[in-house]
Amino acid sequence: MVFGWLRELSCFPARGQHFDWKTCTVYTCPCCAKTCLDCCDPSRTKTRRTQYSQASPRRAQNYYPPPPPQVYLPLNQPSPPYRPRGATRHDYYPVRTIIPKKPKAMDLPMRKLNPHDRDYKFYAQRFNESWLHPGKTAEIRHIYLASRTDLMQSSRAQRFAEALTKSDGSFVTRFHGSQRACYLGEGGGGDIDPCGKSKCHICGILKNGFDRRLAKNTGMFGPGIYSTECSSKADIYAKNSHIRTTRHVILICRVVGDRPQMLVSAETNRQSPDARYNCVEAVLNVAGGRVVYPETVVYDEDQILPVGLVVYKRTRWSP
Repeated sequence: MVFGWLRELSCFPARGQHFDWKTCTVYTCPCCAKTCLDCCDPSRTKTRRTQYSQASPRRAQNYYPPPPPQVYLPLNQPSPPYRPRGATRHDYYPVRTIIPKKPKAMDLPMRKLNPHDRDYKFYAQRFNESWLHPGKTAEIRHIYLASRTDLMQSSRAQRFAEALTKSDGSFVTRFHGSQRACYLGEGGGGDIDPCGKSKCHICGILKNGFDRRLAKNTGMFGPGIYSTECSSKADIYAKNSHIRTTRHVILICRVVGDRPQMLVSAETNRQSPDARYNCVEAVLNVAGGRVVYPETVVYDEDQILPVGLVVYKRTRWSP
C-alpha cells in the first residue's frame, strides 16, 4: 500500500523527478511521462506502457490544491472579488485587518470613583457641606471624575491651562446645574457615554464644552457661564426633561476665578469683567448685596472646565 502510494507520488511529469522507493533516493528520469514501474529502475532501457502510463493532471491538482482566493478591499474603489494584477499593498489591504473603531464621544472622559477613593471622599464632603438650602437634602449615588492622564491629553484642558497661566495659576472648584434629557450616569458603569439629544444640555457640555453663544440674556450679570460653590443652588437648575427618574446630575467644574469682581447690583448687559479681574461674583445679602447664595460668572469658555459629575437623589423635596 505504501509502495503504491510512493509510485503514484513519483509520477509528476511537470517536475521530472522521481523517488526510488528501493534506494530511497530522488533522481531525474528522462522518461518522466512513463509509469514508476518503467522509470524507477535506472538499469531499464525499454519502457513499458501500462494503464498508469500518463499521470493525470487532475490527480496532481488534488495533491497541490490552489490556495483560497484572498479578497482585498481598495482604499478608494469598490471591493473587487480578487486583487487586481499589478496592485501593491499600498493600494489594497486584506479585509481581516480592518477593525472599525468607535468614535471618541468625549474629549475628556470620566470614570466612576470608588466610595473608598480619596477623591470621592473629598468631593462628597464638598457636596454635602455646601448644601445650604433648608427643607431639602440630597443623597449621593455616584461620582465620576476625569483622571490626570486624561486631563493632560485633553485639548480643552490644555486651553484651560493656557487661561490659567494668564492668571495667578490657581483655580476654584464650582458646581454647575443644567438640563438633562437622558439617564446619564444612573447605570453606575465604569465610564459615561453622553447622548446626542439637543435638549440634553449636560451631555452637550460634556461632549463639546461650554458655549457662551448659547447663554441667555436673562442672567443677573449678562450672558455668561454661571457656576456656584453651593451645591444646593446648582440643584435648582439640574432639571430632568422628558425622563422618569428620581436622580439628578450636576457638574464639577474648575473655574479660573482667583481675581473676582464683586458686584452689588444686577448688570444684565455686562459682557466681561473689568480689566483687572477675570470673573464676576455677586455680593451676598448679608454684606449688602441682593444674592442669598454665592455664584461665579465667567465670559470665556476656556476659563471653565467640567472635570466631574455627581449623581444624587433628592430627599424630602422632588419638584
